[in-house]
Amino acid sequence: MFIKRFKLNSTFHKAQKAMQKHAIFIAANEGINLDYDVKSMANVDAVLVRIAAEVKDNGLITYIQIANNESVNGIAECFGSYIAECAERKLGKGLWMNNDPKTNEQTYALKLANGNTIFPMEWVYKKIFDPINYSIDDTYRLYTIID
Repeated sequence: MFIKRFKLNSTFHKAQKAMQKHAIFIAANEGINLDYDVKSMANVDAVLVRIAAEVKDNGLITYIQIANNESVNGIAECFGSYIAECAERKLGKGLWMNNDPKTNEQTYALKLANGNTIFPMEWVYKKIFDPINYSIDDTYRLYTIID
């Protein structure tokens, strides 16, 4: 079991390194800077508000439609990887899992060095679904508190 989890974690971290660069590129094309600072989470929110408008303009209005769309999945992987990288730079390497440790639900979960588990791809879906009321910035700050 440990070997399987280790390989999964290693694979996810490699993907994270590649995908976060796409988030930075997408943001730069919108004139928004992502620099791995905690303050850049507000910039992630700003980019995703713009993307959410495009997603809604293309007829994706329910959470299920958004989460099941291949293009949105790519956006979630890019920005989720960026969020994960920021958290790890702040707190130290985390452990990627393909299920929620509390519910065992299949999802991408990152257990952080401070003991919290985050779901960065899920956060992106939530922001795209509800760009006004959901804040990645607030959620990130809540889960990356250093005790």
